[in-house]
Amino acid sequence: MKKRTAVVLIHFEINNKLAMNKELDELRFSKLKELIFEHPIYDTGMFIISENLKTHHSPRMLQLKHEVDNEMPQSYWHELDDNVKSIEDIKKEAAKAGYEIGNVIIAGQNLAGCVLRSLDYSAFKWANQGHNAQIVLSMCGDYEISGIGPLKYMNSFSSLYSQVKKSGMIDKIDIVSDIDNIKFDE
Repeated sequence: MKKRTAVVLIHFEINNKLAMNKELDELRFSKLKELIFEHPIYDTGMFIISENLKTHHSPRMLQLKHEVDNEMPQSYWHELDDNVKSIEDIKKEAAKAGYEIGNVIIAGQNLAGCVLRSLDYSAFKWANQGHNAQIVLSMCGDYEISGIGPLKYMNSFSSLYSQVKKSGMIDKIDIVSDIDNIKFDE
């Protein structure tokens, strides 16, 4: 089995509450495309995980998936079925595709909630299973934290850091500002 970095995209497509912040949305998508198509990880491949793109009405993400499927034979994009939500289920799907998950890169929306802790495949869950989990801030947004503009995101990042620090998992979960700061253990 080939070891691959998992790129976990949690609620990545724009949320109506974030629709007013087009600049942030463009930054997130441009960084995701840079990671997928221009980063050195491109050569070794990745296992990309997202929600079911057809049921979440995500034309931009469907286009990215199409490009990965057609231009990157070393990578695999897996859409989560509504019944497949745990890390064990995700690892089984990766194994069916011939991959073992190593590094885990996580990005999406609801930073201190869904991205960090509230889903069965959030950063805390991956870290608890011994994976190096890295949250990439330039590919994240937040719709549950109060505030507007830069203050909203300072509050969001502060909440994320505080929760990671309080959890005692500061050595298992990295918070990186940009894809150039991602560490690879493979």
